[in-house]
Amino acid sequence: MNVILLIVVIIVLIIKYFRGIQFHENIDEMTPRQFEKFIETLFSRMGYSTKLTPQTGDYGGDVIAINENEEILIEVKHYSEGKKVTPKEVQRTLGAMYFYKANKAIFITTSDFTKNAKNLEEGAPIELWNREILLEKIREYY
Repeated sequence: MNVILLIVVIIVLIIKYFRGIQFHENIDEMTPRQFEKFIETLFSRMGYSTKLTPQTGDYGGDVIAINENEEILIEVKHYSEGKKVTPKEVQRTLGAMYFYKANKAIFITTSDFTKNAKNLEEGAPIELWNREILLEKIREYY
């Protein structure tokens, strides 16, 4: 019985790994709006009630995710590998958090953040998810 359980666990882990590779390739091919919808679905799978903000004039937030403990403003940037998120973009999202009355923000990018942008995360109610963290979450919830 234990051997069968071990085999099932290994198969599940292999499937999750290959799904992560599949999404790794797919997120690069998405349009920015498709990527926003994908992130909305990811947070829905994580147990949040979600909604997209308007495509234009969103004040620095693309998705609202709510559960019993928190309301999160999520900003997503579909950037190529070399383009990094700047402090100005992170600051804009922190400001938008108050407009949307969220108690936390998460900034998600398909690339990475500059060193100065990463410094803003310290002591602020924001999480910065680069490509690596995003792919971990995709593997966990898909």
